[in-house]
Amino acid sequence: MPKISIGGVKSYRSNGRVYHYHRKTGVRIDIDLAIEPERFLARVRELDAKATAIPAPSSSPPRIETLGGLFDAWKHSEEAKDKRPQTWASYERVINPDKGSLRKGQGAAPS
Repeated sequence: MPKISIGGVKSYRSNGRVYHYHRKTGVRIDIDLAIEPERFLARVRELDAKATAIPAPSSSPPRIETLGGLFDAWKHSEEAKDKRPQTWASYERVINPDKGSLRKGQGAAPS
């Protein structure tokens, strides 16, 4: 049987059985693709429509209990405002969310 790749669907083989999951919603599709391909594709289209109706998560400010929240609170504190420009620049290199310690995709620091 040839392998068929369907956009938006991730397939896994486990214990001799193939499982299909819709990527955006994470819903498992329990319809056998080899037996009922039309019904399978209709279910994929249905899940695609449902996924577009789900609003994208909005970016919210970091919670105060997180490291990002701690950095934001410190930036707005009187102690931060009293720092000299060179000190502020050094601190900003570390706490900048785009370049510093909170940038996305950064793994754990090597030990």
